Amino acid sequence: MGEAEEDIRALRIIGIALIAGPAVFLAVVIFLRRDPGFFGERPPADFFTWTSLIVCIAVVSTSFMLPEPEGGDIGRIRGHFIAKLAVVEAGALMGAAAYMIEGEPFSIGVAALCLAVMAVLHFPTRDRVDRLRADRP
Repeated sequence: MGEAEEDIRALRIIGIALIAGPAVFLAVVIFLRRDPGFFGERPPADFFTWTSLIVCIAVVSTSFMLPEPEGGDIGRIRGHFIAKLAVVEAGALMGAAAYMIEGEPFSIGVAALCLAVMAVLHFPTRDRVDRLRADRP
């Protein structure tokens, strides 16, 4: 396994860890929410649900506006992927927390959307890393 392969492998492990955190939290919340009385009565307003949607839109948009790293250095590329994933991770956690607080199923969709963006659009693949390495001197 060459140096480039080890770099990609490390990035993938980091990416999986950043995706797994909010995914596991969401799964635990969904499991706990099966008992309607576990969290007490549902609050009257869907404030957190709608806030989670706004946060999701904001963090996903922000993740696409982050500047690409200067130079083909793997450390900068690693930081770039971590930043993109971590920004969107906040939206996934907010969606899961909103579901935990209010029990509104729409919040699950918000969290799932953020997780999908992380897994499909920001996950460090060989092509994405090679593009960042090749685009820079």
